[in-house]
Order: sequence, then C-alpha cells, then structure tokens
Amino acid sequence: LMKIGQMVQDGWRTLFAKHGLATHIDGILPMGHFNFEHEKALVMKALFIQSMLEKGFLATTGFYAMFAHQEEHVKAYLDAVDQVLPFLNYALSSGHPESFLIGQPAISGFKRLN
Repeated sequence: LMKIGQMVQDGWRTLFAKHGLATHIDGILPMGHFNFEHEKALVMKALFIQSMLEKGFLATTGFYAMFAHQEEHVKAYLDAVDQVLPFLNYALSSGHPESFLIGQPAISGFKRLN
C-alpha cells in the first residue's frame, strides 16, 4: 500500500509540475489527496473528475491505495491524468473554466453560512 501510494503521489508531483498547475498534495502515502491552488479550485476539481470519467477512471482528488491496485493500474491512471491536465490548463486560460462543466461543481461543506 505504501509503494502504490508513493507511486501515485510522486506521479502527481511530476505531472502537476510538468503542466504548471499549482496544487497542494497531502495525506499519508496510502491515502493521499491534492487540492488545486486556484480561486476556482472546486471548478477545477469538477473538471478533473469529469475529464477522468471520460478517460474511463472514476477518480477524484484523493486516492486510497488497496491491495488490488497493481503498478500497471497506477501507470494507466497517471497516463490518464497526464492527458487530462492540458485540458484543465486550457479551461483555466479561457478565463471561464466553469463553462466546460457538464453539471455544477460541488460546494464547500465547511464554509460558514452567515
């Protein structure tokens, strides 16, 4: 689990740097997650999920390693992430990334209502 989690987090670091997307990666190795460091972070998260679904991955900004995960699964997942990130950059550069969403982004559950 540690090895698979390390592969994922290392892959995220490499790919986000390659594509110039500011993120914060955190969590213990088998249970990692990342956040987009952008004012429209929830829109970016929704675009990531939407785009990964189009690539055949039910993925969010978290990854929980399981014994079923093998290195080839991680490589395929990271290859899909590598293909999705240029689209996220394109959406950001448009100035209106929300216009690329099929639905609505999630709302933050921890904001005060007043």
